Amino acid sequence: MTANPTSPLVAYVNQTFYKPSLGTFADCQVLAGRLAFGDMVEIINGAQPTPAQCTGISVSQVPGLWPVPECERSQSVLLGFKDLPQRDIEDGFYITSPGADVLRSTFQGAISNLSALPLANGFTPQCNLHGNSVTVRLTFAAGTGPILPGETLAGVTLQLVRPAYAALDETYYLSNANEVVASVKVTDL
Repeated sequence: MTANPTSPLVAYVNQTFYKPSLGTFADCQVLAGRLAFGDMVEIINGAQPTPAQCTGISVSQVPGLWPVPECERSQSVLLGFKDLPQRDIEDGFYITSPGADVLRSTFQGAISNLSALPLANGFTPQCNLHGNSVTVRLTFAAGTGPILPGETLAGVTLQLVRPAYAALDETYYLSNANEVVASVKVTDL
């Protein structure tokens, strides 16, 4: 069985572990696309992608169900990789379809200030992208800003310190010192 090739797989690795004779396992959240048993994937860690074959899938919402033939978006899954050394996958990595260009270093968004203080050009909060906290730098268009409390500014560029997955039209939250200060709706990738 092969997953739908028109929707690239993107899964965020929450935790990994190794079982002798069984291989390496990754507890993941599927963010987009589908994955079928036997499909080839790439492990993305910011360096050269590592190819791997999925040799097992268990859907976390269905205890005791192993294996299942495929998984899809919004499912928490345990993925097995029999021939993948544990050193090749770690917490915080992504698993994607081979050749998929789904991780971004920048995106555009509309920022809504939820704090009591103005947000300035160059501000560097944390952005929670599907459980992955990434530092971002806000860059406003020339002649705009700051964003006053309660205001929204469109066309803000968000520069991520490391590539991450963001989906068009989804809303994420920005935080500073563990306090939510703004929301951002992705308008362009």
